[in-house]
Amino acid sequence: MNDFDHEDQAESTPLPLLQFSGIVHLLQDCIVRDNYRVPHSLVAPIALSQAGNDLLDVFLSRNRKFRPNEAKLAIALEFGGGDKVFVAHDTDVTSLRTAIGAEILSGRIQFPYIFGRTLHDKVVEEFPGKAHLNLKETLTALKGQYFGVFQYSDTVVGPFGCFQSRQARSLSSPPRFPGYLCPDERCRKVHWTRLSSSNSSQIVRARAEVARLITSRGTNHSMSPAKFREDLAVHLGRFDPEDASGLIDLATDSLSNSELQHVVSNCIRFHLSEQGGRSTLQRTFSIVVGDPDLTTQGLDEAQLVSLLLYFRDREIIRAIDFSVENGDIELASGEIREARVQRFPTQPGATAQIGELGFRMATSGTRPSSAPHRLANMFRCVAETVGVDISEIAYGLELPEDATVEDVASFAYTKAEDPKVIDRGLLSTRASASASSDHLGLTQQPASREEMQRRIRWRLGFSQENSPNRAIGKSRLTLRQLDDLVSGDGDEDAIRGAIANCFVAMEELLLTSLKFSTWALTVDHYLETPPFGYLPHAESFNLDEFLDVTGKNGSAPIWSRQGKPTLSELGTAYGRLSKKLRNLKAEDHRRPTSQFPGNATHAGRPFYFPHFRPFLNLDQKGRDKVSEALHTAARIASLPEVLGVRNSGLHGNNPFPEYGQLAQCIEALTELLRTLDESGLSPKAFARRGSSSDSMGRKNLDFDGKSTTTVVPVGTWTSAAKLPSDRQQLVILPWATMGEVGPLRFAILPHRGSESFWEGWPTKIESTEAFEGHISNMEDESDLAS
Repeated sequence: MNDFDHEDQAESTPLPLLQFSGIVHLLQDCIVRDNYRVPHSLVAPIALSQAGNDLLDVFLSRNRKFRPNEAKLAIALEFGGGDKVFVAHDTDVTSLRTAIGAEILSGRIQFPYIFGRTLHDKVVEEFPGKAHLNLKETLTALKGQYFGVFQYSDTVVGPFGCFQSRQARSLSSPPRFPGYLCPDERCRKVHWTRLSSSNSSQIVRARAEVARLITSRGTNHSMSPAKFREDLAVHLGRFDPEDASGLIDLATDSLSNSELQHVVSNCIRFHLSEQGGRSTLQRTFSIVVGDPDLTTQGLDEAQLVSLLLYFRDREIIRAIDFSVENGDIELASGEIREARVQRFPTQPGATAQIGELGFRMATSGTRPSSAPHRLANMFRCVAETVGVDISEIAYGLELPEDATVEDVASFAYTKAEDPKVIDRGLLSTRASASASSDHLGLTQQPASREEMQRRIRWRLGFSQENSPNRAIGKSRLTLRQLDDLVSGDGDEDAIRGAIANCFVAMEELLLTSLKFSTWALTVDHYLETPPFGYLPHAESFNLDEFLDVTGKNGSAPIWSRQGKPTLSELGTAYGRLSKKLRNLKAEDHRRPTSQFPGNATHAGRPFYFPHFRPFLNLDQKGRDKVSEALHTAARIASLPEVLGVRNSGLHGNNPFPEYGQLAQCIEALTELLRTLDESGLSPKAFARRGSSSDSMGRKNLDFDGKSTTTVVPVGTWTSAAKLPSDRQQLVILPWATMGEVGPLRFAILPHRGSESFWEGWPTKIESTEAFEGHISNMEDESDLAS
């Protein structure tokens, strides 16, 4: 006989058991003191199955030292063994949540608040260098901190006690928080700082005895039967094609407290439009709900996060989108926010982001993009919407009239990169466009089909056609406009204006490229956090650190600290960069072998970053080609015919240049643009377009930069640890070659906005003794968000 459901295996698991499993996960991860005693209120709502009651009788007869409360809760927390489940489906989950909430608010049960950095900062201050706190230290660290906020299934714990969410999630964790970098300079992972609960309280000892008893009875000690695990995965949304895992980490890491308050206020505002919404909120949180902004005013961070977890993901996403549109979340041009660290399990390769078009799930790392799958699912949902004619969608896609929903979805998947698929399949009729908008949860209908397509592609996670360097496109445009006027006998005033526009764009491009190339060729990217990562639109790189352009370190100044440099000054700076790189001495910049990866130090594989300065890690051809590109930029920016034309446009009192001088200038600037573009000294994104093999059978990844293409070798014997390869997009310097590992390249990092809050996080533990033995599974550690 199977005790799994109504004492017999049913086709699906009753909801109360799925809900109780969430409570089990949360209570297993809580922190209690040695003297903790389980109150009757905590076990009274729990109904044990026949198997559970039988186990309880045997346990109490053999262990008279344990109270019935501890014994019953210990069995309930084991949940099941083999094909037996110890908890009955008529457990009163609502009353159990109330009892747990009372224990939390009284401080008898504690959870750490692992979002933000407040706990990290306190532990660093009071227990410097410690990676694992004992119970006494843990209780000291938690004193005065926010209530910890976690959720499993549809049960949430936090500063409002314990309540039911509108959506099931998997946001539970052992007592720990992301807290430090280890002493190994090669490792860039954020390791967990471990906290401790009691090892000697009655409930802890009772659970250990119950586990032994289950094993001794010959029962496989398992959390639950396979059918239950499958039902739980469905309940938690792990198979949902619209999964938004990582949303809560994103909200807590990337939003300021005021921005988070706006998002929560908007969640409440939308919820109040539902029938009974106000009374449900007031009953759940024991607060008066009036104006949403006033309701959230004065709430601390943990209270805001706890409130946020009450709502469904799609409601939170809608509130984020609304906050972005209203300017309540202020984003700079090109800014993309991401979580800094992954605290909870997410879909592999999926990254939650906030950008100028709102929220989206994008594909990160080396995995293939999930956008085509999401587009296919969107076609299914739209095609099955009432009022949408599948034959109209098929007609727009030039498919047979009798095409099925799956035919349409399959076509959309295979042709996902073609923008015509969305335009003709989803936006060609009012009904399908409206259904598309509803599917995405857009807060307002975009003004045009072009804008709608842009929003669809963003929301579904398609790569954005957004060069990390917009200056080169602007330079090409203004140079072409100047060439057209000169070739077409434009009047003098129009040509002067075009000259001015062209050189303003050129000087912006040259400065951007100078900063990028100096950064790319001189900074030790191997030890950066994250390694080999490029942040588009960044203006923070200080040229004085290597070039001393303002002369503060004793060199002849090239330009002053105020204002932007002129064309001739930029030419001088490119010449200085070329000369200083050529004069670098390898022995002065050699990396200690302690920083080499293990496969280089132990397996004897060649290591391609033996020097701090990346220029020294290039092969001879790479150094020659990069120097040639820098010299070309310096030469063209200093040509008399170029400077003469520039001054005639920017200074109206200068004589107007002759046609021959204009033609020579345009030809030189064309060469300059081509050199900066083809060499990669002007940063630009290359998109992965497939793979190929060379004559030796070695695999290469093909990358397309529109005007240029390049290949990135993978699986080489030589060690190029941390150098990104298998990404959907990379910033590549095709001329900066490094032998077998290919050109120097960088992963494109999200522009997260202000980073001041996170300065100094996480701390670095210098002593290996501090964490030795506490990190047993490196896969359990979290990567810094990149």
